[in-house]
Amino acid sequence: MGILKTISKVLLFLILAAILFFLVRLLLLARESQNMQVASTYNMQNNSLAPCSDKPNCVSSFAPQASTHYIPAISLNATQWSQAKAFFDHCNLLSDKPHYVHYACATSAFGFVDDVELLYLPETNELHMRSQSRVGYSDLGANRDRINELISHLKFQND
Repeated sequence: MGILKTISKVLLFLILAAILFFLVRLLLLARESQNMQVASTYNMQNNSLAPCSDKPNCVSSFAPQASTHYIPAISLNATQWSQAKAFFDHCNLLSDKPHYVHYACATSAFGFVDDVELLYLPETNELHMRSQSRVGYSDLGANRDRINELISHLKFQND
């Protein structure tokens, strides 16, 4: 019976150590994302945002429709453009141009930083969006959820 207790204690210790290692690794990745300097992906010449990488932690209205990164642009007017920018007032504004904004948004869990870019094209009344995690491979759908929350917010504000 004593050997079983010892084995149980060792297994419990190993499981707790693995969990602690995982949590520390998450905290270090979050800190890395907070300290990164990220440039805007706005291309002024062709009014577009950069494509997503091959990682599933990005969504963009400029991605090909067949891509898992694709999220459709939405129609909006100048008033809604102001509402879209105000939606991210809890994020850190990195760049603010007449029809383009770039935010750094921290997640509530661990403080991972994601980059959110909005590009308003007044000539077509379209809002293009891009949201990407700075570190890691998957974001568990956080960037898509963020953009969908923005779209829902705009629809609710204007119904």
